[in-house]
Amino acid sequence: MLTKSEFRDVLQRLLEKSRKDQVQWQPIPGLFVRTHFNSAALSTTFAESDAQTHMKYQVEFEDGSRIYVESDSPDAAPDWASAELIVGNRRVIGMQAEDGDQTGDFELLNSLVLEAGRHVEGWDKALQKIVRRLNSDEPVGTAATSG
Repeated sequence: MLTKSEFRDVLQRLLEKSRKDQVQWQPIPGLFVRTHFNSAALSTTFAESDAQTHMKYQVEFEDGSRIYVESDSPDAAPDWASAELIVGNRRVIGMQAEDGDQTGDFELLNSLVLEAGRHVEGWDKALQKIVRRLNSDEPVGTAATSG
């Protein structure tokens, strides 16, 4: 059986590969229901309006196994992040941590989610284009259209 320590090592290696753009992250759209591990509420339903703070991505491997990473910044609770390994339809292992935990798990998990988001959303490439444009002598922005 995979231990939490071994899974943490897998996630750290996944983060390193992701930072080198060697992971094909995929978005997971739609509504999510998540059970919080350290909350008075048993579960929270996330609607489309929560998409700004709730992020969930996956990487699928050749054998069909998947690693999901997910995070949220709820208004009335600490930020949290999680990861889980799915083989077939079975959850093999998972980790979840809240912001402020002393283990370093939140930092690892949240970094994975942010890296996945960078890959999926392409914000880093958009920022590079903006900086190049700002460093040029050309005007920037688009003219407003009258309607």
